[in-house]
Amino acid sequence: MTNQPTFRAASHPGYVRSNNEDQYLVLRSEDYAFTLLIMADGMGGHKCGEVASQIAVDQASRFIDEKIRQGMTDRQIMDLMERAVELANVHVEIESRSDPSREDMGTTLTLGLIVHNKFFVSHVGDSRIYLLRRDRFEQLTRDDTYVEYLVQLGQISRAEAAHHPKRNLLTKALGVAEPMSPFLRTYRLHPGDRLLFCTDGLYDVLSTEEIKDILGQSPTADRAVSHLIRATLQGGAPDNVSVIVGFL
Repeated sequence: MTNQPTFRAASHPGYVRSNNEDQYLVLRSEDYAFTLLIMADGMGGHKCGEVASQIAVDQASRFIDEKIRQGMTDRQIMDLMERAVELANVHVEIESRSDPSREDMGTTLTLGLIVHNKFFVSHVGDSRIYLLRRDRFEQLTRDDTYVEYLVQLGQISRAEAAHHPKRNLLTKALGVAEPMSPFLRTYRLHPGDRLLFCTDGLYDVLSTEEIKDILGQSPTADRAVSHLIRATLQGGAPDNVSVIVGFL
């Protein structure tokens, strides 16, 4: 990257939920050698979801911040990202077993680590990362949902999935006793790219074209964040909505 990227984030509980179970983090190293972006959307009853998402964000960010070092290979960084999700899952699961009121709590967890021009992704759940490069708008993550499973099988179309009654039914989330196998990918970034992390509270209200237009037409990351949140609120905001925007 030639210029220092800018990152902005915001969250809103929406107009239906009484509390906000989303958590996010933007962490930049002092020497700007890396930037860690995290989005988590908790679930599991009154105030349990926000506990699960906070644990996941805290544990994953602390682990990566402590373990990352100069000179790591791409494979070592991806192993680090995978282990961060696995560790977060263990801590959420342990906490859910330690308190009966928190039984079955869980959370999505989406990590993105920028090291120079490489972007390392480790992801579980249905929060999303989008990349806008010139006029091409692409979802970089894969939803761990029942409808995505049906799409992959060819049983329903992508358009049908967007309105399916079970579109928010997760097939994978943190907080389970089983070993966690996150979605792992590495991408190369270019100056001018725009990144968007979001919870389902955004894309359940705004269409892909609406999100792309706001992200592409906003002159700054600040404006993009405020416009995305405002448009979601204008659309009714039935769920918590959180976004992180990066202008590279």
